[in-house]
Amino acid sequence: MRTIVLGCLCVLVTVSCTRLRNEGIEKENLSASSSSYTSDSKLVPGEYVKWVEDEQNGLKKKKEIEDIVFYAQYKPLPYIVCEEERKNDLPDTTIKRRTSELKGMQYLTLKIELKQAKGELLRYGISTTDDYNSRVSYFSFDMQKDLQLVEEGDTLPCLLFNYERIYGLAPYATFSLAFAKGKNINADKTLILFDHIFNKGLVKFYFKGKDIEAVPQVAAI
Repeated sequence: MRTIVLGCLCVLVTVSCTRLRNEGIEKENLSASSSSYTSDSKLVPGEYVKWVEDEQNGLKKKKEIEDIVFYAQYKPLPYIVCEEERKNDLPDTTIKRRTSELKGMQYLTLKIELKQAKGELLRYGISTTDDYNSRVSYFSFDMQKDLQLVEEGDTLPCLLFNYERIYGLAPYATFSLAFAKGKNINADKTLILFDHIFNKGLVKFYFKGKDIEAVPQVAAI
């Protein structure tokens, strides 16, 4: 069990680093709207990633609360593999191997951003170094306990958590999350954040099971 947990934690860190390395790089200009594809469709990795990240398809949620914007991205296992590999010619063996290693948990990304995208999120609304350091500590170690995934009456704690520390001015903060796999992976589910930092209270993101079930397949070679 310890080996599995460590392996999954490495996945969170690897995907986080990959995202940072590709910050600001424009994704391929491919069209992948919900009206074009079904769960039987096969998309090359670039199209697949674009489809999953398209808010119209139900796996990416956005919630604006006054001056703060919260985003939640549900990540199917093949999506994680595509993000790791970053190429359009993925062997079927690679996809099967990595998804097998990842199974047993379900993964999401949470992003918190200033609505006006100015300044550093961690310094927003505070003026002292102590308050800043307290926020860094909370985001790094304590926020995990304030996250839950609720599905079919079960409340699942956040088992793996990684704060993507940028060490510089940024109007956002990104967190990689992993929860235990529920009874039905395609069940409706709600990600809940108890926000103590920006005093927004309960922030909820609802994912429909039918949207998860409708995710296309990755076209492998």
